[in-house]
Amino acid sequence: MPKQPAELEHILLQAINLYQQGRVRETGELCRNILESVPDEPNALHLLGVVHLMNGDTVGATEYLTGAARVDASNADIFNSLASALRKSGDSEQAEQFYQRAIALDGDSAKSHVNLANLYRGTGSMKQAARHYREALEKDPNHYRALNNLGLTLEALGEPVSALNMYQRAMVASPGNAEPLHNVARLLGKLGEWQASLDSFDKLAESDLENGLYQTGRGIALGKLNRMVEAKTAFDIALVLCPGSVDTLIGHAAALCDHNRPDEALEILGPALNIAPDNADLHSLSGFALMSLDQINEALIHLDRALLHAPGHPNAWGYRGEALSRLGRHELALDAYDQALSHDPLNLDARHGRAVTRLKLSRFTGGWRDYLARACMRGVGPELTRLPLPLDLSGKHVTVRGDRNLSEELFFMRFAPMLKVRGASMSYDNAPQLAAMMSRIGIYDEPPASETDYIVSSGDLPFVIGADAAAGTVRAVPIPVDPGRLVEAGSMLQAVGPGPYIGVTWRAGTNNPPLEDFAAALASVNGDIILLQDDASQDDIDRFETALARKVTNLTPPDGNLETLLAFMDLLDEYICVDNINIHLRAARGRSCRALIANECEFYWMASGSRSPWFPESPLYRQAPNGAWTTSLDWLARDLEAAHGAKQTHTG
Repeated sequence: MPKQPAELEHILLQAINLYQQGRVRETGELCRNILESVPDEPNALHLLGVVHLMNGDTVGATEYLTGAARVDASNADIFNSLASALRKSGDSEQAEQFYQRAIALDGDSAKSHVNLANLYRGTGSMKQAARHYREALEKDPNHYRALNNLGLTLEALGEPVSALNMYQRAMVASPGNAEPLHNVARLLGKLGEWQASLDSFDKLAESDLENGLYQTGRGIALGKLNRMVEAKTAFDIALVLCPGSVDTLIGHAAALCDHNRPDEALEILGPALNIAPDNADLHSLSGFALMSLDQINEALIHLDRALLHAPGHPNAWGYRGEALSRLGRHELALDAYDQALSHDPLNLDARHGRAVTRLKLSRFTGGWRDYLARACMRGVGPELTRLPLPLDLSGKHVTVRGDRNLSEELFFMRFAPMLKVRGASMSYDNAPQLAAMMSRIGIYDEPPASETDYIVSSGDLPFVIGADAAAGTVRAVPIPVDPGRLVEAGSMLQAVGPGPYIGVTWRAGTNNPPLEDFAAALASVNGDIILLQDDASQDDIDRFETALARKVTNLTPPDGNLETLLAFMDLLDEYICVDNINIHLRAARGRSCRALIANECEFYWMASGSRSPWFPESPLYRQAPNGAWTTSLDWLARDLEAAHGAKQTHTG
């Protein structure tokens, strides 16, 4: 017997109440009861469609919700639910149309805009997603889901500061919700703000002692802060809470890689791959660890596997770029870096890798812009100017601040005179070891009595002045030698012998030529060999002299004094070296050197060639792609003998 309207309304209210309690099965039974009497009752059709959707039955959900929309074409909630069912079934195009219909029916509701934005974010249409999240926030400024998801969208669009602001607003809108705080903790780490990231993870861990994810986040942050003992403890706790957690194993291995312990990282990654052989993060990190051990081909195998399982994996693309660059395949490396950044615009390692590769290929416009992402400048304060400076700087004062090692301080100083040309006064800040030299080069003034107009990092100088075609046109700034040091160094050299004086340095960084092979290349050259290797042990010197078959004179300043080294660089007839600060001191005196350049080198040595446009006077002897030095050292020996003659052999 058909039910009366009052009875049907009572049943519907019961169904809604049961649905709100989460009693989905009973809700469905009551809705079917209503539809037996009134097959086109829109509210029952709508609620039953939602029940089917919650149970994963998108076909049944779409059928009931379509019926509801046919009966009540003015109900925005029905169209929202129908669009959600279509979205889950994979019909994004039809879902978009119904979300738009819901917005048209109820323009004052934030809900429909959020739903449509979620659809766009899921399909990668981030700009459209951001627009609709903002529309939702105009209707409801404290809409938690709109705030949090807009933050995620802005991250994907490469707007981390704006994303952080959204997460912080979401925390206010939903004070007890851990999700936005976790997003803050994660994003702060991505921005290099590791102490702030740790503070946020600490709060999360205190609020939920059983959450291994938060302990993993703590471990990652502690590792970045060089607190590896505490980091290991956090990772161990995380593994107790979540045994075999791949995310925790990845975090621990990554921390070990960061601290140049790739062997230990691989000991973790190997068993982890047995647990999750298709995990792209594990393969990507394995590739990075193998690269750290110079096992480039093995690294590429893992990186290719990572991209097989996750074609858009930004780290795998970034590491692949680095591996290809180290193999000398620079165009392919640039393609890989571009892929990494297309999937993650905030991947600063990939951006810096692309910077170095671009600069090695003389692509300066993009190269200097990307160089802003170098590791030492992540998380710098807002006082630095990192945008192009005006062409007219008359009456303005610029403070140049050092930000990297002393070698690069000296290299980038060649760009500082361009600020003078624009009318600026300048002062130099940082690196006290260089302060006296900087005072003698004639371009720096006293700091202003009032606040400076611009503070510029030395490594940012090419970008802020717009040095689009710099190599070969910007020479090293001449640095006068301190007269007292010059006399002292000259006396030391004269005490050695008549010359020619040949300075040598055989070690700096990694991939140096074998010490004995380096010495053998100098064995037949005429001249007095002057050692300037600041960390040479007596064993090193003994081995060098044995391979050289003669004595050397160690004139390395015991305190590493740069003023003394500058004097030696002025007086030496030859300087043969790997890449170190003395090359820049030598260039500052207008002198050449013979530089042994490893495959993995600074950008100013360029991708190939026997000369660098930044150091045009200096011949380069490059490591072979397979890592060997034999051919370059043979050429070095021939060139030295041609320049100075063969060593004289005295007979009795």
